[in-house]
Amino acid sequence: MECVVKEVNRIYNGGEAHYKMTRLLSWLDNLPLQSRISLLVSLGLISVLALLTVVALRVVQDTTDRIVHERLVITQMTATYVETLLQEAVNDLSKATTFASFNPERGNLSEEEHLMAHTYGQLGNFTQGLILVDRHGIVALAHPRELAPIGHDLSGEPYIRDTLGKEGPNVSNAFRNPLTDRPTVAVTIPVHNSDGEIVSYLTGLIDLTSPAFAGSLTYAQNLGRTGHADLLDARGIVVASSGPEHVLHPGEHPEFYQRMLREQRENVEATPYVEDGQVEGVHVMAFVPLKLAPWGIGLGGTEEETYAPVRRVQTEASVVAVLSLLLALVFVWFTTRRVVRPVEALITASEQMASGDLSRPISISGGGEIGRLAGTFDTMRLKLQSAYHALRMEKSQYQGIFRSIADAVFTVDTKLYITSFNPAAAHMLGWTENEVLGRTCEEALGCQGASGVFLCKTDWSSTSHLESLEFPASTRLVVHTRCGDPVTVGATQAPIFDDDGHLVGLVHVLRDISAQEQLDRMKEQFISNVSHELRSPLGHIKGYATTLLRRDASWDEKTQRRFIGEIVQGSERMQKLVNELLDMSRLEAGRFAIEKQPIQVGHVARAAVKTVRSLSKKHKFVVSMPQSLPRAQADPHHIEQVLVNLLENAVKYSPEGGCISVLGSTEDGTVVVSVADEGIGIAEDQWERVFERFQRVDSSLTRQVGGVGLGLSICRKIIQAHGGRIWVESKIGQGSTFYFSLPIFRQVAQRDQESLAHKGGVLP
Repeated sequence: MECVVKEVNRIYNGGEAHYKMTRLLSWLDNLPLQSRISLLVSLGLISVLALLTVVALRVVQDTTDRIVHERLVITQMTATYVETLLQEAVNDLSKATTFASFNPERGNLSEEEHLMAHTYGQLGNFTQGLILVDRHGIVALAHPRELAPIGHDLSGEPYIRDTLGKEGPNVSNAFRNPLTDRPTVAVTIPVHNSDGEIVSYLTGLIDLTSPAFAGSLTYAQNLGRTGHADLLDARGIVVASSGPEHVLHPGEHPEFYQRMLREQRENVEATPYVEDGQVEGVHVMAFVPLKLAPWGIGLGGTEEETYAPVRRVQTEASVVAVLSLLLALVFVWFTTRRVVRPVEALITASEQMASGDLSRPISISGGGEIGRLAGTFDTMRLKLQSAYHALRMEKSQYQGIFRSIADAVFTVDTKLYITSFNPAAAHMLGWTENEVLGRTCEEALGCQGASGVFLCKTDWSSTSHLESLEFPASTRLVVHTRCGDPVTVGATQAPIFDDDGHLVGLVHVLRDISAQEQLDRMKEQFISNVSHELRSPLGHIKGYATTLLRRDASWDEKTQRRFIGEIVQGSERMQKLVNELLDMSRLEAGRFAIEKQPIQVGHVARAAVKTVRSLSKKHKFVVSMPQSLPRAQADPHHIEQVLVNLLENAVKYSPEGGCISVLGSTEDGTVVVSVADEGIGIAEDQWERVFERFQRVDSSLTRQVGGVGLGLSICRKIIQAHGGRIWVESKIGQGSTFYFSLPIFRQVAQRDQESLAHKGGVLP
């Protein structure tokens, strides 16, 4: 029974495979001839290319493995050489101890001193000297003698402390020898007596800058432009390097070095390159630990340079493969093109016309019915192309006009769904074109006119002809942005008709008039303020002048002078207002002349206080300028004008009196001057607005105090023209402090600094 089931399954599976193969062959037979040939040839080419790709990848992998192995072998050779140097030092030291006891307790160490001198000569130019210490770390001998005084306690030095009590040779971490100021490492061996007890330690100080060590790493430069090698101690500190500037510093690959030193194994891997605490790239580094000491050798270069040969092979192979495939495909295409029948070319041309491509002429060789049909198709193509070109030009012209109009323009259909939306409308209302297309006009704008109904609420779907349409003239409306902010606009509408004269939509044009209305309000406010400011001094002048001209009264000289003084004071108020207007006009036009020169801000501040002091007897004026305050580069006349304006404001807006202080300081290379009062203060939301034209703090006191709101605006323009800035800090009921900054006169500042450095004292 089991055999029967297996046979049935075999027949079934074979039938299914046959069915799938039949379907595949049928699909291939239904393909166009050119596509069928191209597909089969392309599959063959792709198969060959895939095989060549596998071979190329194998070659690339072998090349990569060989590069990595070569780098590891070079590192092993370097490690062997360094280990040989250290072993020679240990052997020479051990050999010296076999000819004498080197026991400091014997007293006479002349023989040991001779052996140390001999060993010093044997070690050659890569040693700085030898030191013999007793088992407690006290110096017994040193060669040369100036290397360490006899009796000096070296037990606290790491290269001696880490050796005390150890039985075998020890290689210390790197350190800077204070006597020679050179990178040094200590090789120390214990000396035993006949009973096997340690009686002393003989240490050789190895010079890490000697060619024996540093020279062994320089051939790492043969690896390429970025090739480098480091000899590291147990802490990851560079003992010797192909780059001398790295000695006694952490390695450039700290995480890799620490891990390899901890694991004490050979390895090659790509690791980050760190410089000044920042990762600068990736290096391929080989690491080999030493056996005699917990050190290691790191050798490598950048990943780009290391694998440059491999990547060059990859690139060349890829280019050759792609070019070969392209050439083969081009050959297949030209071959099959000659085989395919002219009807297929005609079908392709008709499909191109159907898709909108009318630029390609229909050219089929041969005559007969196919040739006449091709000529008819080409004539139709030319007529369609001409009509399409005219339509496209008209559409492009419409789109250019529509998108370049500065006013907000949008169109709706008869059901008031938005069909187009220009950039100006998007900027005004905060909606993008994609967001509003398909929305109703009322939903997107939410606007309402003076009558309570906007045109967006009128359904025009039942209207068909122009005669039944009545559009209002331009109306003032308030529309709302996406965020709900109101915008005042002037709105006009126009109909859109089709070829039969039926209404298909409406054009809406919105012009933002909120700025114009604000400007009109500012003009009215300005005219009102100026009229009020002029009326008061004019009334005083006229009153006192009329009084002086009365024939029925005679005035003594004192009264006349008082009347004339009032007239002069009124004239000065009018002149000040006119000067402010002229200054603002010059500042706006860019004709305001600034003559900068080095000034003492304290002198200017005292002159301004002297000018304003007569305005009030209830205020106390304080000027505090440090003697060390540097001179500023500024126009003294205009800076005094700024200070006078700020001081007058401080007097006007602190009617109860109090202290008005003018202080000077330096901050960020500028001279900062502040004017503080104890007046009514300014709300935080008004701090920036008080510097705008015609803006005044809204309070009962400001409405009683005269002014048109130009003084602080002029002050800001003057300070900005000097390259400084002006700002205010204030609390309601506690007063205000106005600050402005001026650039320091650099030549004077430099001379003062030189004088300070020369005298060694404080600037006067």
